[in-house]
Amino acid sequence: MESPLNHFQFAQFEFLLKALDCICLPVYKGSTFRGAFGHAFKKVVCVHPVRKSREASNLTKNILQSDPAVGRGGIISNGVNKEKICVSCLLKGKCVYSYVFETPPPSDTSKMRKYPFAPHPFVITPPLEEKRTYGENDTLRFELTLIGKSIDFLPYFIYTFDELGRIGIGKGKGKYQLEEVRAISIGERTKVKGEREETQKDQKTILIYSGKDKTLRNDFKILKIDDLCALNLSPLANHLSPSSDLSPLTLNLVFKTPTRLKFDGRLSPGLEFHILFRNLLRRISLLSYFHCGEELDLDFKGLIEKSKEIRVHKENLSWFDWERYSNRQETRMMMGGFVGSIKFEGDLEPFMPFLLLGEYVHVGKGTSFGLGKYEIVKS
Repeated sequence: MESPLNHFQFAQFEFLLKALDCICLPVYKGSTFRGAFGHAFKKVVCVHPVRKSREASNLTKNILQSDPAVGRGGIISNGVNKEKICVSCLLKGKCVYSYVFETPPPSDTSKMRKYPFAPHPFVITPPLEEKRTYGENDTLRFELTLIGKSIDFLPYFIYTFDELGRIGIGKGKGKYQLEEVRAISIGERTKVKGEREETQKDQKTILIYSGKDKTLRNDFKILKIDDLCALNLSPLANHLSPSSDLSPLTLNLVFKTPTRLKFDGRLSPGLEFHILFRNLLRRISLLSYFHCGEELDLDFKGLIEKSKEIRVHKENLSWFDWERYSNRQETRMMMGGFVGSIKFEGDLEPFMPFLLLGEYVHVGKGTSFGLGKYEIVKS
């Protein structure tokens, strides 16, 4: 039987940066990378530089005259209302920035009609090391996942991150050079021996861009669900482990970055499998619809009901708090989430394709910052 996820496409890339002077970053670097990328991206692709100053000033004046409360509410800052400018732009329907970073649902959408934004078609996974200060010639690596149609815009991402190196990033705007970009292909999963058991994917990387010759090669593979276990004859059996012949299957997950899951409209401090699966199913369904061009043909209700049968066998989760500044809301926001490990047991096979895909597209809120990253760990 053909998987309902066969049409879902994505690609993963690794960026290597070399610091040209001192770069100071927070412990969790996801918001810094995503925020700096957004500003640089708009600067690169926006075709209305004049409107950002003269027209924006006139627009601000008109808005304040018609509704002074807008100004008091802090919606307008420095004479520029970025959202108003984008909303009134004639090119917004074909704008790369609008599609990638604002991601408004199409006017004829059958999903998320009441929401201003659809899920972003990218995930930036920052360096996960705790190191904060990078000196000259130090290197940083981060990963970029592009989903569906956004894969076509890879040159924009590379050009923008190259330009961001000249603008600077972090406190003090430290400069860097984009050394190379590599496409990641996924092979068989192996177990690493050591103090902790971790997941290691047999990742093969292909150089597709070099900062030396500024040449982009498009000979990378677009990944699909079958590629996640391409070297395994029995993919599901490779990830699920019975503790004995009569025991239920168990699944180990390690959450590498803060994970924020909502249930019944509230942030969930703990984790039950059905909460994880609801969030994951919703995210994959929306990414499929908005960015891969297909609506998932699934028994959503039946799957969610079945997910309630999965039990928590062992849990070692803790809450990790971090803070980011939102330019859109002009306020500091707490963005904490849980990290750590958890083991589930039960009939997990129906959920494995979604869980495997979730390793790459992440789960929950703030995924474009790199939040919600987890890995499946072999027992």
